[in-house]
Amino acid sequence: MDMSGFGAGIESNDFRIENKHLGLGVRFTGNRPLTRANVWSIRTALGMEPQIGTEIKPGEQFEWTITYDYYTLPPQ
Repeated sequence: MDMSGFGAGIESNDFRIENKHLGLGVRFTGNRPLTRANVWSIRTALGMEPQIGTEIKPGEQFEWTITYDYYTLPPQ
């Protein structure tokens, strides 16, 4: 499933997925703007694929960072 609704700035590359039933979450943050984000799942797993655009010429280098912070949610 393609996600939409994010802006062109770096601030849109900061989002969370939370499972309140299990009390767990993951926060995704990146230092480049998103160009696309996909969510996929099978019976027992849910995956997130944040994507950024790149324009790299031969011989150039390109660096980016995506950080995954896993956390627990307070009991409800």
